[in-house]
Amino acid sequence: MESSNSEKFMSKTNNLEYYFFTLIRSALWGTPPVLSSTPCNDDWKELYDISKEQTVTGIMLDAVSQLPEEQKPETALRLQWIMAQKSIEVQNRKMDNVLACLVSECREQGLEPYLLKGQ
Repeated sequence: MESSNSEKFMSKTNNLEYYFFTLIRSALWGTPPVLSSTPCNDDWKELYDISKEQTVTGIMLDAVSQLPEEQKPETALRLQWIMAQKSIEVQNRKMDNVLACLVSECREQGLEPYLLKGQ
């Protein structure tokens, strides 16, 4: 019996969720990722897009980097992922510098600022 389009969609969605959460869990817990199967190129592209949407690009890249070579995404996507992470690092350094200036200005005015949310 042939699968319906909705069954194929759900299967793909479940695979993406499995890959995403397995990689995130690995990065957060500091353990090597273990995937039971290898994502195809389309899955890797979607995982990259999801990581950008969820603002976990750097964390996800940490886990991806620990995968066996045969399970990693193609080189072009890995390079794109690395460049995105480097861009985020540059933006964060700029934000840190702006924050340091603002804190200094506040203190000069006799105010004690509190950072309620970090980057």
